[in-house]
Amino acid sequence: MRCRILILTLALSRLPVSGQSKFVRAERGQATIEINTAKTASYEIPRTIYGTFLEAIGRSVYGGLWAQILENPSFEENLWSGENLRQMLGQEPALARSSGMGLPLPWEPLAYSQGWRYEPCWNDAANSFRSLLVMGLPDHQVGVRQQVYLPVHRTLRYTGSLYARTTGSPVGAEVSLRRRNHPEARLAQVALHLTSQQWARYEFSLQLSPGQLGPLDLADFVIALSNDGRALIDQALLFPADHVDGMDPEMIAMARALKTPLVRFGGNFTSGYHWRDGVGPLDRRVSMLNQAWGIPEYNHFGTDEFLRFCELVGAEPQIGLNLGSGTPEEAAEWVRYVNDRWGDRRGGLLWELGNELWGSFQIGYPTLGQVAARTKAFSDAVRRVDARARLIATGQDPDHFREWNAAQLGLGPDAYQFLSTHFVVGTANLRRRDPAPEFIAEAAFALPVGLERSLREMKAQIDADSSARGRVKIAFTEW
Repeated sequence: MRCRILILTLALSRLPVSGQSKFVRAERGQATIEINTAKTASYEIPRTIYGTFLEAIGRSVYGGLWAQILENPSFEENLWSGENLRQMLGQEPALARSSGMGLPLPWEPLAYSQGWRYEPCWNDAANSFRSLLVMGLPDHQVGVRQQVYLPVHRTLRYTGSLYARTTGSPVGAEVSLRRRNHPEARLAQVALHLTSQQWARYEFSLQLSPGQLGPLDLADFVIALSNDGRALIDQALLFPADHVDGMDPEMIAMARALKTPLVRFGGNFTSGYHWRDGVGPLDRRVSMLNQAWGIPEYNHFGTDEFLRFCELVGAEPQIGLNLGSGTPEEAAEWVRYVNDRWGDRRGGLLWELGNELWGSFQIGYPTLGQVAARTKAFSDAVRRVDARARLIATGQDPDHFREWNAAQLGLGPDAYQFLSTHFVVGTANLRRRDPAPEFIAEAAFALPVGLERSLREMKAQIDADSSARGRVKIAFTEW
C-alpha cells in the first residue's frame, strides 16, 4: 500500500517487523512510504530497541518519582554544590538568614523573631551525621518549618514519622501543616508527646479538609515544641497517603503508559554510586552529596525500590555498574544481590560496565590506556557470579569513538556483548549564533542523517575485527 508520510513515526514503530518499507519521493515535495507485507524482512528488530532511563538528576527521583515530600529530612549539611546553593538562595533569599541561625537548608524557623533557638548537633543523630536541637520558650511554640507543595488534587491525607529525643523532662510537640508564612493558620495538626531521652521514632497522620489548599498553593510543614521544652529532632519524613511503595502513583501510571521494555539505572552518578548505601531500612540510609550533579542523595530510592519500580511498570532492569570509584568485588556483589531478588533469580540481566568513562567529568575515570584492563577486571568479576549476564562495555560517542572503541575491542568478544554509545546533542547546541528558525529546522532534519553515518562507521570498526564481527553489537544507552 502507499501512504503519505505526515506524522507516521510512532505508528510505524508498531508495525510488524515482517513488512519491508521504502521511501519514495513523490511530486509536490511530498514523500510516501511503500510497505510490502508479503515479503518477510531478513532481520528482526529487538523489542529493547526502545527503552527509558532513570538517574538521580534534578527532580527525576527526589521530588519526582519518589513520593517523600521533604528536602534534607535528616537535617544535614553540605548536600548541595556551591552553584546549586547559589541558585537556591537566589530563589529563596530568606534561607540565607535561617542558615545563619544554624538551621540546615532548606529549613526555616517557625518565627524568625524568636531568634537563635537552634543548634546543629554533630555525631548525635538518629540518621546520618547531624540532628537539630530545638530549644523552646515559655508560653510559645518554637520549631522549624519547610515550604511544601502537596498533591491535594488526588489526596488530602499525609503520613509521616520523625525521630526525637529529649534533653531532660518529657516535651510536648506538634506536627502540622500551615499556610505558607502564616504560622497562626493551621490546616492540619497532630500532638506528639516526646518522653524518651533516647532516640525514638514517632509516627503521625495529617488530614486536610477539601478546599483548604489549591493544587499550586504552598504550605509550611512544621515541627514545633511547646513551652520551654528542649529536644533533638532528626529524620522527618512526609508521604502522601496514596504512595505506592514510596513512589508517586501518577509517576507510576505515566511510566507504565510508556510501555517501556527496559529501564536503565545509570548516568553520571553511576561513577560514584555505591549500591550498599541504598539498601536496608530506610531510616538507616545515610544522606550524602550526589557528587555528579551537586544535589542531595538521600539513598531512599535504592536497588530494591528500583526493582519494584520495574515490576510496577512491566520493564526489565538495566543497571550501570560503578567503574569510577567502585571495585570489581563491589560490582559482583551487586549483581548477586539483584539476581537474588529479580524474576526467576537466574540472572542474565543487562549490566553496563561504567558510564561515559572517556570523560574527565566522570568520578575516577580511567585513561585510554587503562580502560580495557578496568573493563576486563569488572567483566571477569561479574561473570564469576553470573555467567549469563549480558554486559555492555563503555564505548565512545559517535563523533570521537575510534581510539577508545579500538582499545575496548582489543579485549575480544568474550568480555562483553555490547559497546555503548551516547548522543545527547539537540538543536539547542547549534554552533551558529542567532540561527534562523529555518536553519534550526534544517539542523534537526540533518542530525539523524549525520548520526546514522557515524553509527555505520562505528559498526564498520567492529566488523573489521573478525573476532567481534557478529558477536559485538552497539547499545545506544542515552539519546
